[in-house]
Amino acid sequence: MYISYYGLTEPLLHSQGLPYIKGLSKAGVHFDILSFEKPHLVTPDAVDAIQQKLSLYNIGWRRFTYHKRPRFLATLFDVIQGFCFLLRYIPEKKIHIVHARSAIPAIMSYLPARLWRRKFIFDVRGLMAEEYADAGTLKRSSWLFKVLNRVEKTLIARADGIIVLTEKIAGAFRNGYIAAAKKPRITQIIPCCADLEKYTPQTPDTFLRDTLGISGWPVFIYVGSLGSWYALDEMLDFFLAAQRRWRDAQLLIITQSDRAMVKNRLSSKGVSEKKTVIMAVDHEAIQRYIALAHVGLLFYKPAFSRCATSPTKLAEYLGCGLPVVVTEGVGDTSELVEREKIGTVLKDVTVSGYQRAVDEIERLLSGNHRETVARCRSAAERYFDIQTGIMLYRKVYGALTDLQEDTGEGAVRESAYV
Repeated sequence: MYISYYGLTEPLLHSQGLPYIKGLSKAGVHFDILSFEKPHLVTPDAVDAIQQKLSLYNIGWRRFTYHKRPRFLATLFDVIQGFCFLLRYIPEKKIHIVHARSAIPAIMSYLPARLWRRKFIFDVRGLMAEEYADAGTLKRSSWLFKVLNRVEKTLIARADGIIVLTEKIAGAFRNGYIAAAKKPRITQIIPCCADLEKYTPQTPDTFLRDTLGISGWPVFIYVGSLGSWYALDEMLDFFLAAQRRWRDAQLLIITQSDRAMVKNRLSSKGVSEKKTVIMAVDHEAIQRYIALAHVGLLFYKPAFSRCATSPTKLAEYLGCGLPVVVTEGVGDTSELVEREKIGTVLKDVTVSGYQRAVDEIERLLSGNHRETVARCRSAAERYFDIQTGIMLYRKVYGALTDLQEDTGEGAVRESAYV
């Protein structure tokens, strides 16, 4: 049973969920997915399209409505709803492994998994309590932060399998961030990967470029959400520094976030709208837009919770051959970028810091650009290939099914019902 608090009608699971599930399905693992869908995204056409795709891999799908307000009480309602459903569904479908993607699914599924003596995987996509605190949603002194933090650490300590995105957070777990596990468990590091058959260096689509009015050089691109812990102001400050070096530089922002908010920040920073393109794009087409750019941007606000972050956009940028500019402290990204010479790390958000980053990008773009593209692509293939991610997930599933006690309900060795 694969449980996600994100919906299948959202882009995220189509890049960081379904590719792994499809790959494992081909290897003989049968999946049922439980997701929580945002009402405005659930249309008959969207549901039919998803069900058709899932049926090709014999993947089951159960869905509930995601509730947003009132804050926390709505989430509690979703947790109780999921808990009650899993309590019945796990024995009914003879589920062998319960795979919780992030903390909220883990909270709702841990006790049902334990009650029915099923293996429990906590796929840690981030530190929920720490992220709430870093985003300003909760104060670390509040009782709710303390409860969520304690529950999250307990689930990590008691899971049969732990999947994390970075070596940094795995190291934190080993070095006392959580209490010692009560029994031997499997821990696997699997960063956010990309389909490198889809994300490849390619010639820009001239019609698309002309349609968007992109004619400058170099083009910087940002793909993803904006707000909370994303450092939009600092990214715009960097772009202004780049414009002082290259007058024709342009900025392409692909986001589902509020475009009015982004335009307000552009105006307040003095960034010309003529030099920027802001738009939402279906995830299936994002590689076409990345191909228009020369440099990928990853800007996050500094915070402890970022040690658990592996940006999907990093794998996509590198797969397309783009060097990157990344703020320091984002998972294992800084070390990777510096070691592989595939971009620059913005160590301080000051005029001199931006200048150093622009200097480094200029060296990467003005030197042997083909070598830069090749290094980026090579790094993507070695660290972020979706096929490697599928293999690592299969390793975890295989180890847990080997450990599965015979419950008299047909526990399997070569395959599993998740």
